[in-house]
Amino acid sequence: MPRVAFTTFAILKRPYGDPVVQGFDDLTPPTFAQAEGS
Repeated sequence: MPRVAFTTFAILKRPYGDPVVQGFDDLTPPTFAQAEGS
């Protein structure tokens, strides 16, 4: 079955671990899990 792959990237305002980007970082694992299940 043919598949299509998408890629994204982000330019963070601050480094990982900084409270400013923590919400984005917290959503990364569920986002990858959803992508794997699609």
